[in-house]
Amino acid sequence: MNQLFEPREKYLVPGDYVLATKYSDGDPMDQWCVGFFKETLYYDPIRYLVVNDQGQPFRANGFRRVERLSADEGKWILDHKDDISCPVSVGSLWDWLDKAREELATNSTN
Repeated sequence: MNQLFEPREKYLVPGDYVLATKYSDGDPMDQWCVGFFKETLYYDPIRYLVVNDQGQPFRANGFRRVERLSADEGKWILDHKDDISCPVSVGSLWDWLDKAREELATNSTN
């Protein structure tokens, strides 16, 4: 298997709280969600099944990129979802996650 597409499964366990994007670039105009990692789907490319708190998948075909979140990071993303999903939004979901982490780190040191 190409190492570029090595599954993140070894880093994720079912139940991990995650940010997931339909495509790897994290375009906020594509489908994305904050939910719980369930399993790896071995398509080409590999995808990740993410579910809500009821165990229902957000997207049956999975997401191409996921990143583990803390509860505070997930709350920050959801609190800013309108800004993130705005058609004139600047940056990818991954940029927004970096912003969340920076802001939360700054707030925790104050």
